[in-house]
Amino acid sequence: MLSCINGNNVLPTILYMRKKTFRNGLVPFLSCLVLLTGCHRGKPGPAPFSTAERSSTELGGCDAVRGGAGATFRFLVPAGQDAASEQIRAILEKSRLEALSSVTDSSDLAGLPPGRTLRDIFGLFSGSYERFRKGFPETALCWTLEQTGDTVMTTPKLVVYREDLFTFTGGAHPNTWVRFHLIDSRTGTLLSGETLIKDRQRLLEKTETAFRRLEGIEAEADLEEKGYFLQDHKFFLPQAIAFNRQGIVLFYNPYEIAPYVRGPVSIEIPYAELSGIVDMDRIF
Repeated sequence: MLSCINGNNVLPTILYMRKKTFRNGLVPFLSCLVLLTGCHRGKPGPAPFSTAERSSTELGGCDAVRGGAGATFRFLVPAGQDAASEQIRAILEKSRLEALSSVTDSSDLAGLPPGRTLRDIFGLFSGSYERFRKGFPETALCWTLEQTGDTVMTTPKLVVYREDLFTFTGGAHPNTWVRFHLIDSRTGTLLSGETLIKDRQRLLEKTETAFRRLEGIEAEADLEEKGYFLQDHKFFLPQAIAFNRQGIVLFYNPYEIAPYVRGPVSIEIPYAELSGIVDMDRIF
């Protein structure tokens, strides 16, 4: 049986096999070519999250009496050693750094060298809290950040990953935020939701119709007069776009299209209504 041939030996071997073709027939030659093709194609790696583990990191802490600053991160991460899994772990680690940086003083962050770690940033976050406590010693409020992440859906082509972020650093109320990562299952490359949408205008129209139905607002009513936030007086798609087994998910975070008291707005449109709008071949 023919074994795999390295790149330096392929051409001489094929020339030799061409000579043998005329003596022994075409079939053996074609069979060998098939084997050669199979050798160089290689086997696909394991799908990301086919093996996974829970990653948990807790920094600092909060005491109801003495206050304090704390950050907690709980993520499902792929455990494989293939390139795609390694790339996804890097994406999630970067997301943790970004989340903690978002509640840390930017002037403090500017002083950190490249290669900053989660603990480096938390040290600045905790330092900001201590300065706050010195200015307001009577307060016992804690500064808190909690970030969790898990898969929404995995297919041979796409990983849909959801992150939930909760932060409180004083003020009238905490803040929450949802973000989705759309990741190529084969390479670990981060994708934009827009790249999986074939007809943005039709999706925009369907989303506005669904939004008005959800909020109980007539088609002819002015959304801004109803208290919603529009961009240039026009309806818009949210930043957080994802896909699940049923359809597309369009998630408006607090303050994105409505006041905080309304909370987040989540709209789901089934695939049955998305023919020609969503690139299904890149999802499933």
